[in-house]
Formats: sequence, structure tokens, C-alpha cells
Amino acid sequence: MKYLSTRNVNKKYSFIDTLLKSMPNDGGLFIPEFIPKVLFKKRIFSNYYNLICHLLSLYMTKKEYNKLEIKKITKYVYKKNSCFFYSSPQKLKKINKNYILDLNYGKTLSFKDFSMPFLVEVLCNYLKKIRNNSNAFVATSGDTGGSCSFYSKKKKNLKTFIFFPKNKISEFQNNQILSVTDKNIFNLSIEGNFDDCQTILKSNIVYFKNIITFNSVNFLRIIIQSSYYLKTSYDLYKKYKKKINFSIPSGNFGNAFSAFLAKKNGAKIGKIIVSTNENDILYYFFNKSIFLTNKSVKKTNCPSMDISKSSNLERFIYFSFSNLKKIINKKKYKFKKKLIIKSFRCLSKERNKEIKNYYKKNGKILDTHTCNSICSIKNKKGIWVVINTAKHIKFSEFTNKIIGIKKKYKFNEKIKFLKKKSFFFKSKDKYKIKNFISINRN
Repeated sequence: MKYLSTRNVNKKYSFIDTLLKSMPNDGGLFIPEFIPKVLFKKRIFSNYYNLICHLLSLYMTKKEYNKLEIKKITKYVYKKNSCFFYSSPQKLKKINKNYILDLNYGKTLSFKDFSMPFLVEVLCNYLKKIRNNSNAFVATSGDTGGSCSFYSKKKKNLKTFIFFPKNKISEFQNNQILSVTDKNIFNLSIEGNFDDCQTILKSNIVYFKNIITFNSVNFLRIIIQSSYYLKTSYDLYKKYKKKINFSIPSGNFGNAFSAFLAKKNGAKIGKIIVSTNENDILYYFFNKSIFLTNKSVKKTNCPSMDISKSSNLERFIYFSFSNLKKIINKKKYKFKKKLIIKSFRCLSKERNKEIKNYYKKNGKILDTHTCNSICSIKNKKGIWVVINTAKHIKFSEFTNKIIGIKKKYKFNEKIKFLKKKSFFFKSKDKYKIKNFISINRN
């Protein structure tokens, strides 16, 4: 298996090239030269250890597989469950005739924990093997930053730079990121929005050498995330003998692209809905057939979705269209092609109403992001799985206000009073940021 850039199919890369670089210099994203088919055997799907080992064997050479010690690291993360609070990294819960897939059992309480410990361990283990050091850049709308800093702290061969938008994430997310004060972690608070942070990340990955990212532009993260779509659809298809549909709250389109990848791998997946909030460029793309790059970001009570430039959309366009460069180089592009993914736009009034009603009916609190997908499957036919992307306590300042309660959580109170560390920059401070990185990087 070789890898290409979405913007240059002539140059080929190995899997290890993509691991150590994360993004090609032409500004595109790495993609495999073809999407492999998964073997749907009972033994492979018996647990995540077997599934992920099989899955990764399809995306790299045998030599790379052994060199990266994939079996050893997969066993550490998914078989020993050393990175999760419970015996499994996920739990499937039935709600009426449908399901919620909880992916919040990692140490920072979001779905990012499913793949993050694996990414960090694979990279750091390989760096140790080749006696090298590296640097990780992470742009975050909240959850990726907390997960990345937690799993990469104390890694002697890795320095990590977290770019997050100041005052644009939840109080919990902010405290979670800033409370990791280890010497190898640098928290950069940016005056701007997530799109600004992502622009800073991409420009600096191209500028500096020896840089990787743990954002979903890293294709390894996309592969690992596809495993829970493969396994969930496999398990439910056995039960219902019907294709399984998914609704996914999405901002940067990484998690949703993983579902698309699993479908292309041969999974028994039917429909895919991408739910958005008021920041609705994905809604315009999938439902209105309009590609937009010039919409401004609106601040909402689901901040991890407050994004107007969804990076992984470029990968989807590559596999679905023949004129990627023509599309992505325009601020607005209309097309006629029928797409296999649909979107649902959930506005604050509907979202808040559903959170209230769900609490009254079930006595449980929905996370503000997951709620968008709950709303999207109302009156839908077939078996639907909603992806629960984060614990509601990460957004308690919003949910408490919506429901009308004053509930405190031990986890929130604990991190609130931990020592904090951050460095502030304006999004236009390009040279100051580059200088800061130059001084502190490996």
C-alpha cells in the first residue's frame, strides 16, 4: 500500500512517511492509493484487538507492520484496556428501536480517547526505536487538545504544541488543556476561532521539519476511528440482517469520514447523516450541493462543532469527484452530483428543547453535540446508531442552564483548581508563533 496527496497523485509515500509527516508539503492530505476491503470473519470481529490488527495490516506493508510493532501496541491499548476507565473502549446502548454508541470511556471523556493513546504510543515507540525526537502540533476545538496533552505528557522524545481558541471552548475543556503543565507540553491560547488555529497548524507543519499532528488530518487516526463503525455495524447486522445507519455530530468531518471509509471497506452501513449546528457548511455541501469556504464562525453551546472549514471534506471530495482542485480553490462552488451522505442542521432552539425533554423522559443529560444527532433521526426508518462524542459534564455550563439545575461534578471541580499553564498569541502573530515554536521544539 502506498499513499498519495489529495493534490498530487504522482508522488507516492510509504505509511511510515505519513506517520512521521502527517501532511504533504503541497497543502493536501494523505490518502491511500485505494481503499482495501476488510475480511468479515467472526474471529476478526470478536474484539478490538483482532479487528485493529487486521485493519492496519491492510493499510501498510508487512515490514512496516512489524517495524511499528502494531500487535504489541494494539494489545497494550485495546486488549489490556490500560487507557480506558472500563473493560471496553465503547458501549452500545439501546434507545427505543435505535442505539447510542458511547465513545467516552477514555481518560479525558471524549471519543478522541479511542484513537489518541494508540497514535501517541505508535509514534513514540517508533521514535525510540530509531533514536529520534519529534514534535506534535494539535489544533483543537476542545476535545482533541485535552486528549492529546494527556496521552503525550511525560513523553521524552515528543514535544507537543496545542493551539486552541481563547474563550471559544467550554470551561471544562479549557481547564483540561491548561492543567497539563508537563515540560514537553505547550498550550497556545489563540485569539480567534478553531479555523484560525487550524490555519496556524497547517502553515507551520509545512514550514518546519520533523513535525507530526494528532488531528484528524493524520490518516492513522481516521483508520482507527473507522474500527468502531466496522464493529458496530457488524454486530448489529448479525442481529437484524439489515444495513445499519449512523448519525454523527461533526465539525471537522474526521469522525464522519471514518464512517465513510468503513462503508467503503465493505461494512454493512446504510445511510450516514452528518449533524451540524449553526455552523453549517457540511449541511450546505451535502444537502444543498454547495461547497463554501467563506462562512463566518458562530459561537454556540456545542463549541467543538464551531468550525467553518472542515479539513477532511477534502478527502471525501477526492474519492467522490474528479475535479478536486477546481472545487477547493473556489470560495463557492455548486455541483450536481448525488452524494451518499446527508446532513442535518440543528439550531439552538431545537437542541435546547430536546435536551430538556430527554432529561424529563429519561432522567439523563445529553451532551450538546450528541443532541444534534438525536434530533436528526426522529421519525427515521431503519436501525440508527447515534455517536455520543463526549460526556455531558464537559459542557455542564450549557446543559445546567438549559435544564434549569445547579449541579456540580467532582471531575469538573477537581480540574478547576489544578495549576494552569498557557501562552497567549493573536492569530495574526504568525512570526511570533513561529519564533516560539523554534525556541521550544525538538
